[in-house]
Amino acid sequence: MKNGKQLPRSELRRLLNESGVEANDTVRLAHILLRAELDGLVCSGPRKGKQFTYALLDARVPAGKTIDRDEALAKLTRCYFRSHGPAMLQDFVWWSGLNTADARRGIEMVERELKKVVVGEKVYWNFRSGEGASGSPHTAHPLPAFDEYFVAYKDRPSVSSFTTSDLLGPTVIVDGTVVGRWKRSKNSAGIELKLTRALKKTERALIAGAATRYAEFLGLNPASSVESKLFR
Repeated sequence: MKNGKQLPRSELRRLLNESGVEANDTVRLAHILLRAELDGLVCSGPRKGKQFTYALLDARVPAGKTIDRDEALAKLTRCYFRSHGPAMLQDFVWWSGLNTADARRGIEMVERELKKVVVGEKVYWNFRSGEGASGSPHTAHPLPAFDEYFVAYKDRPSVSSFTTSDLLGPTVIVDGTVVGRWKRSKNSAGIELKLTRALKKTERALIAGAATRYAEFLGLNPASSVESKLFR
């Protein structure tokens, strides 16, 4: 792995065994590599065909500027609300792993850059630079499993009636609200929908457009329609 080389697991297994560290067991090898990642020794490298590789962290990641704790806390807070706002204090705690006191202090440090919105008894914060953003007022997106739209928040009752486990799978949102789940059609570049309600004609057109962009991203010919059915 020296000199910028990246190695697949099969090669790392061989080298570990040759050095006297038994690594033939798949689970044991996984734990060894996980520990090496946690210790900051290795990180993910580029793929070699279908194989994942590992590289030395120092060779792949340039040295960064050292900042103090307050500066780091302010930067983390700013990054979260710029990319995830509007969001609540509890959401920031959930996403960052900070305790509530530190998360609240982070908000206080960058409060002048945030906009406070109170909805009922809930307080939301949004990054001010996002105000007045241009774009279509109506959108549709087929989101992947474990998308940040859901996992970056403590809970999302305002955008879905689904259970938490349902939201961890591929979902379809229209104008920010979940309307169902999706999967890729067999032998096709199209997508199949399982809906919570009937779609309007304009909503179906939005989803069809999103499905076309998905097919183009995969380098496939776009499907001419989107298959769908309602939940029973």
